[in-house]
Parts: sequence; C-alpha cells; structure tokens
Amino acid sequence: MLERSKGLETLDDKVTTIHQGVPYYSQSLNVLDKEGNIDKFWFRRACGIACAKMALDYFDATQQKSVVELAEEGRAQGGYSQSGWRHDYFISLFKERGLEAFRKEKMHYEEGVQEMASYIEKGGLVIASCVVPFMSEKDFHMILTGVLWKDGRRDIPLGFYYSDPDSLYPESAKNRYVGTEVFGQYWRNMAIFVGEKSIQHDSLPS
Repeated sequence: MLERSKGLETLDDKVTTIHQGVPYYSQSLNVLDKEGNIDKFWFRRACGIACAKMALDYFDATQQKSVVELAEEGRAQGGYSQSGWRHDYFISLFKERGLEAFRKEKMHYEEGVQEMASYIEKGGLVIASCVVPFMSEKDFHMILTGVLWKDGRRDIPLGFYYSDPDSLYPESAKNRYVGTEVFGQYWRNMAIFVGEKSIQHDSLPS
C-alpha cells in the first residue's frame, strides 16, 4: 500500500511517500536450500535476486518462489554469470509476471534522483545500484521504497527510504533513510524501475 503524508503549508515542511508492506529478504539469511540450510553457493551472491523478490512479492501476492528458487531459475536462464546478475534478466522476469519494468544507465545525478522519486510517487519501486551501506567499497543493489519531499508540492526530493538486502538484522534493514547528497556519492547512476502497467512514466524509453 502506498502511503502519502498530507500536504503541508510552508516550503520548510516535509512530506513523505512510502510503500508500506514491501517484504524484506536478506541475501544471507533467506538463501535456504530444500533442507532449510544456508545455500553455500548463493550465500552473499543473491543481492540482486533478493531485491527482485521484494518487488515481485509486493506487486504479486501469488508469487511463492523462494530467493534460492528464483536464483536457480535465473542462473538456468543465463541471468547470472561470474560477473553477477544481468539487469536485463530482471526486466524480463518482471515482465513475465505482468509488471512494467525498464532499466536506465549513465543517469545524470539531479535528473536521475528526480526521476526515481517521481516514479516512486506514482506507485512504482526502484532497484538502485549503489556502493552500500554507504561506507564500504563493493558494488551492491538496494530497493528504494519511499521518498522524503521538501514540501507539499512533492517536487524536491530530499532523500530516499530503502531496504538493504545485505543485513543480518531484517527489522533494521527495512525502510532506512539516506539523504540525496549521500545517496549521490555512492549511487552508480543506474537503476531498474518496476511497477504496475497503469503507472504513467514520462521518461519511458522508446
């Protein structure tokens, strides 16, 4: 469910738009094999597919596959290689489930932040490729679940709420907050947009 705080009266006030009910999956804790043990191969390799499952389960309650099942399915279809997860595979995975999805690369910081914030405002989710948790030196994914806006007009994003799949503490890993300036320092200028087909997005690629 998408929740929006009420518009406020001054430019100094802040409002939020956030998706409530996005499930959380850890790339370490939720990579269980059929016997319920940690899968030795997917442990620490499942960041992208964990983010994809968060989005899939949010938009499609009938999706019942586990992180490992989705990962094995993706590897069998060429979605995973020694270089990591192919973003094009995630696009096809979402579309197969009846969702709209597209990716963007080499995005300009200010325009990209605004585009991602606007897409979340309209009901979509964004999987951003970052170096997180904003202090380490490794490539990573995270799913953006909400936006903090400067004022009631919702045209100046101040920061994002996000879920970080790289955590052993699920409750504290959901809906974390990062300001756009810090986000921009670690964002790799690429993102996957996913949502229901009814979302109108002005920047959809041709």
